Amino acid sequence: MVLSIIFRNQGTVDSLGAGFYYPNRHRGYPGGLCTVGAKRVERFNGMWAFAIVDEQRQKLFLSRDRFGIKPLYHYLDNSRFVFASEIKSFRDFLPKLSLHSTCCLEYLAYGWQDHTEATLFEGIRHFPPAHTGTYCLQTGAFQTTSYYQMPERTWV
Repeated sequence: MVLSIIFRNQGTVDSLGAGFYYPNRHRGYPGGLCTVGAKRVERFNGMWAFAIVDEQRQKLFLSRDRFGIKPLYHYLDNSRFVFASEIKSFRDFLPKLSLHSTCCLEYLAYGWQDHTEATLFEGIRHFPPAHTGTYCLQTGAFQTTSYYQMPERTWV
């Protein structure tokens, strides 16, 4: 599980839990991802959801696999950016979690979930599959970019 919270205007990055763990089966360091971004991630195969902080450039780089197998959620307001691989991790940082009424109704009526970036909780969003994101620690700007599109299926 990855749980991190980033406070702007404090000059530091506070991480809780096992943010970055590289077991023996994974080799190498994903250096340069903050600057190269989607150009490098589009060559990855497999499933992943990760975040890397580039303290020199004051940026956070996030990425999620093509099909969204590994979960990644985020919350953004004026003073903080919180991301985690499980929604229950947000409870400690967002004590006033409220239900998102539209998403709850769609889930109860139709069984729909994960069809939009919204979750059952107000303000917490899915990080979209096949996307990379950059969060600027200085300005709080957050931008996502798609790195993969499903090919059009042609029927013969």
